[in-house]
Amino acid sequence: MTDVALSAQSNVTGKSIAPVQYLRGIAAMMVAWFHVGADARSTFGAQYFSFGEFGVDIFFVISGFVMVVSTRTGTSPKTFLLKRLIRIVPMYWFFTIAMVAGVALAPAVFRSAVLTSWHVIASLAFIPHYSPSLANAILPVLVPGWTLNYELFFYLVFALLLGLTPAKRSITIGLLFLFGVACFRVLGAPDHPAFVPFYANPLIFEFAFGMFVAVAYQRGICFPPVLALPASLLALAFLCIFATPGTRLLTAGVPAIVLVWSCLTWRGVTGLAARVLASIGDASYSIYLGNIFVIGLWRIAFKVFPHALASPVVLCIYCLLATASCAVVGVLAYRMVELPMTKSLRKLLFAPKLKQSESA
Repeated sequence: MTDVALSAQSNVTGKSIAPVQYLRGIAAMMVAWFHVGADARSTFGAQYFSFGEFGVDIFFVISGFVMVVSTRTGTSPKTFLLKRLIRIVPMYWFFTIAMVAGVALAPAVFRSAVLTSWHVIASLAFIPHYSPSLANAILPVLVPGWTLNYELFFYLVFALLLGLTPAKRSITIGLLFLFGVACFRVLGAPDHPAFVPFYANPLIFEFAFGMFVAVAYQRGICFPPVLALPASLLALAFLCIFATPGTRLLTAGVPAIVLVWSCLTWRGVTGLAARVLASIGDASYSIYLGNIFVIGLWRIAFKVFPHALASPVVLCIYCLLATASCAVVGVLAYRMVELPMTKSLRKLLFAPKLKQSESA
């Protein structure tokens, strides 16, 4: 959900897999739609919004794919992890601190939020822990950040296996995840710490799925272009209609594989549509982390008219405006905060090394 540079040594260029970025933007908007639906499910029905949560599954498969195609041979684990931390941590801390400040300064707005020192520290440190706000829920202060705990765990395992070829690395990670999930499920005790049920979630296999797609793509195994878009649409429709939390790996993970694999050979996405999708894709991380703030502001605004959301027409307009606003604000946050911050940190941390290597 985080990398824009999709180049690798296997003749894979950023241009050739631009549709992955489009798909990332679609996944971010699915999640935003899911969050917007919290105010509309009772009126329109949960089925019109619940599919949005499975945008996360698309993100995870994309992450596995991108890590394979964007990591150069010879990259050290330290360099790899540092680049990933630069990409993930600043914006996550930015929005987490904003959430903490919001709860502290406007507790009436965040009535269900409960803050403790450990909750904040563990959230900032990407440690899975039980939330004091929701019983038995393993969630950080910034709720969408739960996925980042999986992301960073995947990055760590990926970095430790950088010495292997992409194919061997994909198989090894898949087997390690299988072994870990099996052990956690067999050995887990009733009073186990939060990380046991968290990392025992089969959802983690979706990173390995994305890696397998990347290896296939690098070897020239692709969807025929004429079938790519129909396959993507069918996979997305299947995910939206049939995916459920209890069958997530099968009903969301497998369609996400088809979506990522087939989107690689999309044709005909050009002009304004391509530019809009690319902008939303670039900003997908900011959209994903920041959409709950945008939606919260819309809720506050509509409280001025307490009975407005009782009207299905007004509620429909609210849902569309709030979702579109998530995209607009996310793009602005990406261009004004995320991108400058990331560029500055990369320049600060990697420019001195480049100068040393050039002068050597």
